[in-house]
Amino acid sequence: MLWLLTKSAIIPNEWQDYYSCYATVSGETGTEQAIVGETVENVEVCFSVRYCEKISSIISTKYRIIFRNEIYDIMAVNHFSYTKKYLKFKCRKARR
Repeated sequence: MLWLLTKSAIIPNEWQDYYSCYATVSGETGTEQAIVGETVENVEVCFSVRYCEKISSIISTKYRIIFRNEIYDIMAVNHFSYTKKYLKFKCRKARR
């Protein structure tokens, strides 16, 4: 199950539930990087979901995805030539 969250317009740095759906996960890649003596992982993943009007207006700067209790920032949204069949979200695991 995939959860989409939207930024709160009222309270800064707070996220609110927006939509939940099933998704196909693909293109999972990961790297590690040393920053100031600490090893940090960079995980990128793609989520494909069926098209619906509610998610067709999602933009990368105002939404996040929660999948298996991990938070992912949306980097790009692919509309598949606007065929209204699927959407693909390219995401990066958020650092906490």
